[in-house]
Amino acid sequence: MVFYLALLPTIVDLNHVGAAAWIELTAIMFMVLAAVDIAWALLAVRARRLLTSRKAVKIANRSSAAMMAGAAAVIAAH
Repeated sequence: MVFYLALLPTIVDLNHVGAAAWIELTAIMFMVLAAVDIAWALLAVRARRLLTSRKAVKIANRSSAAMMAGAAAVIAAH
């Protein structure tokens, strides 16, 4: 929410926005955020199905550990 509030004035001139434009901006923001949240929820359902086996969980844990170690190495190198 704070990100959008910080970004909005750089995209839209808030001095020239009327009530109808605020309603449009609110509706568009609601639709976009709802679509993104629905997409995340659907991905979570698929991940839940995928991570039902012990082997899949082990692979996911090792993959995420490798990514975190790689990120730590990059941060330490700088």
